[in-house]
Amino acid sequence: MDVTAGAARAVSGVPRQAEGPVDPRNPPVDPPVDGAVERRRLEEAYALTGLAWWEWETETGRLSWSEGMRRLAGLDHLERPPTIDDWAPLLDPVDQARSAELEHAALTEGTPYRHVFRIRTPAGELRHLQSWTGPLRDGSGRVVGLRGATLDVSERESAQRALAASEEHFRVVFEGAPHGMAMIWLREPDVGRLLRANDAFARLIGYERSDQLAGMTLSDWTPDSERAVSDARLRAMVGGRSPGSAYAREYLRRDGTTVHAWVTTAVVRGEDGAPEFAIAHCIDDTARRRHELELERLAHTDTLTGLANRVVVDKALSHDRDPGRPSVSGLLLLDLDRFKVINDSQGHPVGDALLVQVARRLRRAVAPQHTVARLGGDEFVVVVHGDDRCVPTAVAERLLHALREPFDLPGGERVTVTTSVGVALPLERADGPATEDLLTRADVALYAAKDVGRNRVAVYDDGMREANERKLRTEAHLRAALREDRLEVHLQPVVDLASGRTVSAEALVRVHDDTGAPLPAGDVVGVAEDTGLVVPLDLAVLHEVARLLAVDESRRAEGAEPLLPDRVAVNVSARTIEDPDFVEHVRRTLARAAVPAGRLSVELTETSLLHDSGTVEQAVEALVGLGVSVGLDDFGTGYSALAYLPRFPLSFLKIDMSFVRRLGTTRRSDAVVAAIVELAHAHELTVVAEGVETAEQAAALRAMGCESGQGWLFGRPAPVRAAGPAPWGQDATGS
Repeated sequence: MDVTAGAARAVSGVPRQAEGPVDPRNPPVDPPVDGAVERRRLEEAYALTGLAWWEWETETGRLSWSEGMRRLAGLDHLERPPTIDDWAPLLDPVDQARSAELEHAALTEGTPYRHVFRIRTPAGELRHLQSWTGPLRDGSGRVVGLRGATLDVSERESAQRALAASEEHFRVVFEGAPHGMAMIWLREPDVGRLLRANDAFARLIGYERSDQLAGMTLSDWTPDSERAVSDARLRAMVGGRSPGSAYAREYLRRDGTTVHAWVTTAVVRGEDGAPEFAIAHCIDDTARRRHELELERLAHTDTLTGLANRVVVDKALSHDRDPGRPSVSGLLLLDLDRFKVINDSQGHPVGDALLVQVARRLRRAVAPQHTVARLGGDEFVVVVHGDDRCVPTAVAERLLHALREPFDLPGGERVTVTTSVGVALPLERADGPATEDLLTRADVALYAAKDVGRNRVAVYDDGMREANERKLRTEAHLRAALREDRLEVHLQPVVDLASGRTVSAEALVRVHDDTGAPLPAGDVVGVAEDTGLVVPLDLAVLHEVARLLAVDESRRAEGAEPLLPDRVAVNVSARTIEDPDFVEHVRRTLARAAVPAGRLSVELTETSLLHDSGTVEQAVEALVGLGVSVGLDDFGTGYSALAYLPRFPLSFLKIDMSFVRRLGTTRRSDAVVAAIVELAHAHELTVVAEGVETAEQAAALRAMGCESGQGWLFGRPAPVRAAGPAPWGQDATGS
C-alpha cells in the first residue's frame, strides 16, 4: 500500500459504507492554504453547521484541524496541534482497511467521496463520524493532499441500528410466528390488497408458502357468510373508526372448505396520520370452535334419542325465540302408555331402544319447521310453528296414528304401545297470542287424556285446569293427613245374602279438607296412585285397621259386645303388593297389635295380578301363609284376570258394581253376572257382589248362588264409633 493512501487513511479514516461520490460540479470550496482571516471565517461557518473541517498536506505532512475536529476526536485536551500519530490509533482497523480504494481515487484522480467511519476516543467512547472528503490542490491545481468536513452522526447511526434491529426483529417475528400473520393495505385504489403474509397464514388458508398468495385480496379468503361483516370491518379501519379489534371469523380455504380463526387486528397509520395498513394476527380456532359447537349441541340435544331437549323447548316458547321461525300455534305433550311395564319387565336397554324408535317416528311424522324434543323418560314434546290453530290437533292425531304400529325390540320381540297426547294452544290477548304456561296446560291435557282411557288426544280447556287444581288441593290435603295422622277409616259391611248376617267389612279411607268436608274417595285414591303416595296410604289404613282389631280383641276377651265383624278387608294397590317389604310389614303390624291374621283380608285389583310379576305371586302366597285371606276386588274392570286366577291362592272375588247395577235391565246383563259367579265357584272362590242397592238385586244374586253382598242396601261406609256395635253380628238384609 503506497504511503499516500496510508497517510490519507490516517487523516480521514476508512468509510463503513460508501454513499456515492460527491457531485464533481459542486466540489468543496478550496480555502487558501494560508490566510488567517479566510481560515477563521471558514471555521466559523463550519461551526454554525455542526461540521468540523480539516486539511492534510501529503508532501509536508502538515495536519490542520478546526477546534470542532479536535472535540470530535476527543483530542481537545492537547496543548499542541494534533498529528497523524495522535489520530491514527483512534480509527477502527476494519474501517481503515476498507477506505484504501476511495482515498487512492481522491489523491490520484481528484475524486471526492463521502463516507462514515468509527473512532474510539482516548476516553474510550465509540463515535460514528461522517466525512465529506475531497482533494487539496495548490495554486496550479495539483493535488497536494486531502481536505474535508466531518460531522458526528453517532445518534443517527444508533437510531438507524435500532431501527434496523427493530425491522429485523419484526421480520423474524412476522415470518417465524407459529400463527398466521398478514398485512392488508388500507388505501385506495388497492384497499384490501395483501401486502405481506407469513407461511403460517398461507397454511391456514390452504397454501404451502406465503409467496403463493401474491396478488390476493381480503375477499379471496372470505366466505360469503362472512362477507358483509368483513366489508364493514374493513370500511371502519379505512375510515379510521377502528384502531383495531379482536373477533372470531371463518376463512375460505383453497379447497373450498372453511376454517375457524380468532383474529386480532391493529391499524398502522402513515406519516400523514391516515390509516395505511392493518396487521392481522390469526389463530386457528377450529378445534376449540368445534368443541364449543359440540358442547352447544349437547346442551340442546337429548343424548339418547338425538332430539332437542328442554332447553330448546323453553327457547322456542320464549320471547327471544329464533326470529327466523314462525310463531307458535300450539304445543303437544306426549307420554307413552304403560311404558314402565315394558321398561321394568324387559330392562332399561330395551326401554331405551323403544324410545329411540319412538323418536324416529316422531321426526318422520312431523314437518321440519316444527320442534320435536324429549323432556325425559317417556315424555316427548312437539312445538308446532305457524299461524293455523287447527294444525296442532291434526299433528297430534297423525302422531297418535304413527305410534300405533308395532315396534321391533332387540331380541326380535314386537310390542305395541299407545300414546296419550295433551294439546295446548296459545292464549289470545289483545296484542296477540301468548305462549306462557303452554307446557303446564299441555301437561294438564295429557293427564286428562290418560284419565279418560289413554291412547287419545285431549285439548286443554279451563275445566281441565279446575280439575288439575282440585287434584293439587287433594294432594295437599292427603299429604297433610298422612303427615299429621289425620286419616279416617270407615267400614262398610259385607253380608251373607242367605242369612242377612254381617260376615266382614271393607275398610275405606276418608280424607277431609280444611273445613272438615270429606274429599271424594275416588279423587283421593287417584291422586295417591299418581303421586306415589298410595304405598304410605295403604300402610296407614293397615295400621288403623290393626288398631281397631286390637281394641275389638280386647272387648271380646272381656266378654263385651264386639265392635267389628270377624274379618276386615283392606285395599292394597299394585305398587304396595310389589313392595318386597310389604308382607313382613303386615306380619309385624299384626304381631304388635296381637291380632290373629285370620281377622284380616287383603283386596287386590285385577291390574295387580296383570303385572305378571313373580313378586306379586310370592307376596300373595306369603300372606296366605300368615293366615290372611286374599281376594280380587272390582273384577271385570279394564281387563279379564280369569286366566290368572289358578296361579294365586285367592279366597274370594268381588264383582264390580257396574255389573250389579245392570241386573234386571237385560237378559245379557244377568247372564254376565251369572257367568262370573259360576266361573268364580269353578275356581273355589267365594263371590261378593259390590254396589247392591235394591232388594231385587239382592234376590237376583241369591238366585245365582252369590254368597255375599255389599252396598247401600246393607249399610253405608261409616266410622266405627258412629256405627256402634249395631250392624256387626245382627241381621242386615235390608228388608
